Amino acid sequence: MEVNAEFMDAVYEAVKAHEVYLEHFSGKTIVIVLDNAPAHRQTEARVAEREDLELLLLGTYSPMCNPIEGTRKRLLQRVEGPD
Repeated sequence: MEVNAEFMDAVYEAVKAHEVYLEHFSGKTIVIVLDNAPAHRQTEARVAEREDLELLLLGTYSPMCNPIEGTRKRLLQRVEGPD
């Protein structure tokens, strides 16, 4: 889980240094959305606390918040054709 925390820290630092953030969003809160995987719940406790960082955990099962949910099933249906 330490690797996940390090990755979140790297994402935060990359966003803070990016020209788009600096030009348009400087001083705004950075929000990183995580699904409800056990690794992400543990990561939240390990990421360094910052005033301008918000880790947002999705609910237990929230496909409506993740547009890619269900895409694989529809893709397979189109590739395989009708039954």
